Amino acid sequence: MFDVVRGANALYFPTSRQRKSGGAWEGVVQIVSADGTEIHVCTACRDNADEATRDAALDAILLACDKPAFDD
Repeated sequence: MFDVVRGANALYFPTSRQRKSGGAWEGVVQIVSADGTEIHVCTACRDNADEATRDAALDAILLACDKPAFDD
């Protein structure tokens, strides 16, 4: 999977995290640019970290290409 996706003006770091309520996993993209750091959270919750990371990697690629991220 991708550790970092490089865009024109930012770096995109896809990962996953378990929701505070437990159980479900969500994909997360940390966006680092000259303006600071932002967090993008994928809309879908998954049963495991691998699927959530896959969602985050796909969103990171789309965001780096200046396209809207998927909205499940």
